[in-house]
Amino acid sequence: TTTTGDEKDDEDDETAVRLNTCRLFLAKLDSKNLTTVFLNGLKKWKSLLDSKTPLPEATQLKLYGLYRLAKDGIAPSEETVTATAGNKDPDSKQFKQFKAWQDCGNMSTSEAQISFSVTLYSVSPDWDYTTLR
Repeated sequence: TTTTGDEKDDEDDETAVRLNTCRLFLAKLDSKNLTTVFLNGLKKWKSLLDSKTPLPEATQLKLYGLYRLAKDGIAPSEETVTATAGNKDPDSKQFKQFKAWQDCGNMSTSEAQISFSVTLYSVSPDWDYTTLR
């Protein structure tokens, strides 16, 4: 099936509305419920990582960076990590994951949890982010 430019624009608009609805829902949650959604999202993310159809590397790294920010806070300086891990190879998985964490900047834990959840929902629209148990 071929889509026209107008149909593609409609799909993009629908996706934007869907993701904005998710973000607004999550932003209204208290920290306990937001953490519950985040933990549910981690389970969904794990199932996606274990699936036969892997997520694109950029999406995997973005989710990893947001996960680390939500879990551990702001990434340490690059010098600290390379001195500790001894890994300066920009093509290594460890280095890419660290850069993804660092690229998330200094958002709060709740902002990272929301961004993680919205990003996850964008690649897995079947995930029910409204489950609070």
